[in-house]
Amino acid sequence: MSCPVCGGAGPFPAVERHGRFVVHLCPGCDVQFADPMEEAGRDFYERHELYCGPETLFTSPRLLNWDQRMFLRDRPAPGGALLDVGCGAGQFAEAARRAGYRVTGLDLSRSQLELGRRRFPLVAFHAMTLADFAPTAGRVFDVVTAFQVLEHVARPAAFVAEARRLLAPRGYFAVGVPAWRAWKALRDPLDAPPNHLTRWSRASLVGALERGGFEVLRVREHRSVYGFLLRHLRLGLLRRLMRRAARSGTAGTASPGAAVLGLSIAKARVLAAVDVPAGALLGMLRAPGVTLYALARVKR
Repeated sequence: MSCPVCGGAGPFPAVERHGRFVVHLCPGCDVQFADPMEEAGRDFYERHELYCGPETLFTSPRLLNWDQRMFLRDRPAPGGALLDVGCGAGQFAEAARRAGYRVTGLDLSRSQLELGRRRFPLVAFHAMTLADFAPTAGRVFDVVTAFQVLEHVARPAAFVAEARRLLAPRGYFAVGVPAWRAWKALRDPLDAPPNHLTRWSRASLVGALERGGFEVLRVREHRSVYGFLLRHLRLGLLRRLMRRAARSGTAGTASPGAAVLGLSIAKARVLAAVDVPAGALLGMLRAPGVTLYALARVKR
């Protein structure tokens, strides 16, 4: 066994077990990784409730994750060609297009991409992995983004190298990953194999990017209870409305679906407002963050 991130030879202490998967810690680079390193595959993402539940039908560029918002705040290479890996239904891809980028999106889930093509027709979507796309790209990109993707891939070092090869000289790579040092109560229960094959810290993320040919410009850590609130304070009303709109075929296209989407955006804004003082309190308690965001640039 060797570390899939730094190539170290161990020993690797076991930290958790999830069915046939054992999660190990690499003392050399501070990453946690699964044994075996086997990706869940296309069927998992097209069938699992997290990726095909009713919430996925109500997409909007106003419903972005924290790491995606951080990227749009940084906005490197404005107006450039951007490749968004793991784009899902395309809400970030559309937000980036509106910010002036020329956007291409990749994802394994065909159902998510079909939704994105209907909602955001000005974005070019492709149902393939980064490794499959790279030989067909026929171009270089100014920016590659991978938000909540790196933890899903079985060969993370190869993923970083592939992103590097697709970038123009001095191009940018933006990454967002869950942070394994977060308090257990705040971590997502699905931050485990087969969904997530690696878990990251600031040190392991920076090390992986530097070994992959990047200079890291900044790393941000998000102290948040947003995901915790979203999981534990669901009253079910919005989800029932989403299911009803989905069954009627009006999700996001007619007034009932548009109203549900509006409620979803309002709920997200309320939770985000609550999250600001909660994050400040976590900072005072020196709690580790739940998400890491890194912006890197190709080395000279």
